[in-house]
Amino acid sequence: MNTALHTNGKDIWVLTHGWNNNEFRVFLVTAAGVDPTPVITAIGPVHGTDFFQSVGCMKMNRDNNKIAVAVEVSGNRIELYDFDNATGIVSNEIIITTPHSAAGLGPGNTVYGVEFSPNNNFIYSSSWFDDNIYQLDITSGDAATIEASATIIGTTSAASNVGALQLAPDNKIYAATQYKNKVGVINAPDIAGLACNYVDNGFNLEGETVYAGLPALYKTMKFLISRNLNLLQVVQVELQHFRLQVMLCMMRYSGISAIQLLH
Repeated sequence: MNTALHTNGKDIWVLTHGWNNNEFRVFLVTAAGVDPTPVITAIGPVHGTDFFQSVGCMKMNRDNNKIAVAVEVSGNRIELYDFDNATGIVSNEIIITTPHSAAGLGPGNTVYGVEFSPNNNFIYSSSWFDDNIYQLDITSGDAATIEASATIIGTTSAASNVGALQLAPDNKIYAATQYKNKVGVINAPDIAGLACNYVDNGFNLEGETVYAGLPALYKTMKFLISRNLNLLQVVQVELQHFRLQVMLCMMRYSGISAIQLLH
């Protein structure tokens, strides 16, 4: 699940993907509540029937017009799409075989995290089974060219490698380096190659432990950043309440399961 700002600057689109089909189901949330009739776009590969095709992150870029979906293990791919935030329609699929590999799984089998750079020129990908973080240049719009651009920009020392990647309000991308009390940081994600400056132990959690996930921020919200706060916990109470209400409403009106919503 992820969100996008409507072109009117006040309403919200909530994006989900169906199970055992290739449907994006996009719900409009206004001041009046959740519209129970989603905008449905059938596009791209079917997600299912293997459980691992429900594992992976879905991300929206900051301009609210591009989607990236990581599909782990049996899916072997990152899916890129355009998103019309006036209509809720998804279009123009680009299916990328991931650069990740792991012993016993082979190449392209292990992607989990994905995130856009602030300038939308790059996506970054991570894996539970591969200790490398990759940068891919998506400006060409061509799958083969994007795949060929894959560059290792950092390697983690985390025993269980990297879970989610999350673009934060400070324009840095944080990496869930699993079971550590420090997280990785891509300090300059708009810059190509190693100059993006990945630091494996870049942010101290002050005794807390990171696992696979990071808080999903609604990227058009404005946050007051303070080093006295745990950056990875800067999620407003209103946002948490909003997402919970959206989840409950969609489960009620559409029959989507909690697992599908969390996908």
